[in-house]
Amino acid sequence: LPEGYMFNISAPDGGSPTSIRRQIEDLIGPADTEEWFQLFRDNYVQEADIIAMKEWGADHIRFPFHYNLFYDIDTDEFIDEGFDRLDQLLVWCKRHRVDVILDMHAAPGAQNDGPISDSDGTARLWTESETYWPITVKVWEEIARQYKDETIIIGYDLINEPVTPDGYGGRDLARLYGQLTTAIRKIDENHILFIEGNYYATTFDFLTPPFDDNMVYAFHKYWNETDQGTIQYLLNIRSQHNVPLWLGESGENSNPWFYETIKLMERNNVGWNW
Repeated sequence: LPEGYMFNISAPDGGSPTSIRRQIEDLIGPADTEEWFQLFRDNYVQEADIIAMKEWGADHIRFPFHYNLFYDIDTDEFIDEGFDRLDQLLVWCKRHRVDVILDMHAAPGAQNDGPISDSDGTARLWTESETYWPITVKVWEEIARQYKDETIIIGYDLINEPVTPDGYGGRDLARLYGQLTTAIRKIDENHILFIEGNYYATTFDFLTPPFDDNMVYAFHKYWNETDQGTIQYLLNIRSQHNVPLWLGESGENSNPWFYETIKLMERNNVGWNW
């Protein structure tokens, strides 16, 4: 899933994946754009990258995907190519023993109003939930069906950085997570469910107590200090409910900030992803 900053394209000029594709089409036409994106996906991550990350000490990677990698909303059909690409990644990861967390980085309708969710400016996952929640459930059901016995996959990061708009809130997020959990557990009882908090995975109101026996609270950490106080509320949730924590994203700061953040996580026995 391309994000605008990777291409030095920022919002509101078109930092979403759809806007990036549209701008490339304006330059070279639809057919060449499709070829370009195929080559982009062929080359963005290869086996050599998995080897390098293993050598650097990584024991797992987070696979961020746009739901439309696997599902065509216009035809109501699943896309074999998307699953084939994930299958190839899993082959490399099994070969080099790097575990995988599947991350729905752009959900149907968009889970926040920013370009990272491929939004058109409205978080329609919430404002048009009757349309987009069933699709979200359907995609995760198919993923669970195909990978329920895949041991290199740690689990499913159900919704990346949800942000409910005005008029919606944590109760709505909890209801969606409840539907997803029920649907997935009918198929797959093996994998961990990673539950991100509201407001870019920072607040967990209405997501406690835990609603599954095999779940993790996943949080993100950007643009703040690296002291104990910044994560104490999360540690309190962990202690109160006996549910693990995982830092799923962080960064955009500096190398010293990264170093201090990693030390903070390790002192508190919190797993982290780069």
